[in-house]
Amino acid sequence: MLHGSQTEAEARSVVELIKFKDPNGTAGEAYYGPLTCINVPLKSPRANARSIVSNMGLGHITLGMSPSALSCAMTARLLAGSPT
Repeated sequence: MLHGSQTEAEARSVVELIKFKDPNGTAGEAYYGPLTCINVPLKSPRANARSIVSNMGLGHITLGMSPSALSCAMTARLLAGSPT
């Protein structure tokens, strides 16, 4: 896991981000603190689009991975803030 630079965070309009690769080599990023007005509902350019998320701002993520034991261990480490 690597911490993103301040420049990368600014480019994504977030406070801070981490970058990582899953056991299959798929690159991913996670961030917190979107620098947007969170009290205003999402207005998508798509006519019928809508976003339903919790107060933490994350709805869901679906990403197929294998082998699953390694992927689960990696996810647990990332959520715990452990770099390895």
